[in-house]
Amino acid sequence: MDKLTRYGEIIKKILTEYYQIVEKAPDCHPENCLIFDDNNHYYFWRSINWVNKKRVNNTHIYVRIKFAVLPYEEFLKIQELLEDLEDLRDLRDAKEEERNSVSMSLEDVKSMLLM
Repeated sequence: MDKLTRYGEIIKKILTEYYQIVEKAPDCHPENCLIFDDNNHYYFWRSINWVNKKRVNNTHIYVRIKFAVLPYEEFLKIQELLEDLEDLRDLRDAKEEERNSVSMSLEDVKSMLLM
């Protein structure tokens, strides 16, 4: 696999994983879509929504690979995005595991400690 193809696959994976996280959000109202053009190396995350009977288009992320070499700063940014994604995934997993756990309010804990 050449570098351009590999970078494209990495970008698609990152965008897809973030997209799936956003789509799971209960308050996600706009229609989100991912657009991948592997031939020209364009990658988009867009949303379409209607506000006051007018269509609103937003481009959240646009990536175009022009060269097969990434500057070190961009590599670090992609690495940071991947780490953020892993943190988000861990938080969502922890939240899901704790979903049915018995919980106490902070006020209840305070009153128990002050007894």
